[in-house]
Amino acid sequence: MSELRAVHLVIRPGLPPTAGNAVTAARLARLVRLAGVTVHLHTADALPTARPGPGEVVHALNAVYAGRAALRWASGAPVIWTFTGTDSEPRELDLVAPALDETFALLVYQHEQQVRLERVRSDLAGRVRLVPPGVSMPRPVPPPPDDGPISFLLPAGLRPVKGPDLALETVEAVVAAGLPARLQIAGPARDADFAQTFLVRAAASGLADYLGEVPHRRMGSVYGQAHIILNTSSVEGISNALLEGMAAGRAVLATDIPGNRAALRHDVDGWLASDATFPAAALELARDAGLRQRLAREARRSVQARFSVQAEARAHLELYRAAAAGGELP
Repeated sequence: MSELRAVHLVIRPGLPPTAGNAVTAARLARLVRLAGVTVHLHTADALPTARPGPGEVVHALNAVYAGRAALRWASGAPVIWTFTGTDSEPRELDLVAPALDETFALLVYQHEQQVRLERVRSDLAGRVRLVPPGVSMPRPVPPPPDDGPISFLLPAGLRPVKGPDLALETVEAVVAAGLPARLQIAGPARDADFAQTFLVRAAASGLADYLGEVPHRRMGSVYGQAHIILNTSSVEGISNALLEGMAAGRAVLATDIPGNRAALRHDVDGWLASDATFPAAALELARDAGLRQRLAREARRSVQARFSVQAEARAHLELYRAAAAGGELP
């Protein structure tokens, strides 16, 4: 049995620092270091020559793009995978299925990911753990005044899975209904060809402002300038940006997908809508300041209760210590 000496966090190559997995890795590193444990951050394409030793645990964020490389490098050290989003979709699961037996634990953010994993292999149930992400609580900031255009914010990288076209179409529909509105988009161009095509269309609309990749430490002020936070993704684990928008005390409108259903409850602490009903839902929220205020107030309370960084830290440290000791999963 070994005491926990170090944790190696492995993320996929090429991630900008504002990408969800990079933000999560930085948050976990900070929390684990506060507990007195050494943490090393690696990308899957630049793992050190030296292999992990006794008491060291390897934790890969994204099974497909970091998990398999982490297993090859670990050389017998315990390996934990977190399924972060698209890697728990059926096609991606097929790619990693042969390596599942080599992991110590498989972490997911929400229940429907857990069900999907256990459908692949019923014997995995004992090694799957649901560990929701945590979010720090910023100081509340009053929303912008309601006497100007309604400001929508899409905090997401520009790539198809994040659905920026739906966000733009939504704001166009709100304006077409006679209500002044603008869309701000904050995030890196993760798919260069897609981003170029989208930004040409956004510029032609005259309704969108692309802020580019905003450093994570500055996102609080960006959330503060918005009336409504959008999540138009087709796949999510649980979005850091969505939780941060809720923590900032803003009304959130999100696509009705498993990851977003796990983050918020419709008409309690946010709104969910299908692609087809998204523009109409946005128009209703834009017209009703009282509704936005109610959702924003409950969103902040909900995140504080359900997605605390303290709970996230405790869960991970328990797993890391059990893995280092060669014991049973907590």
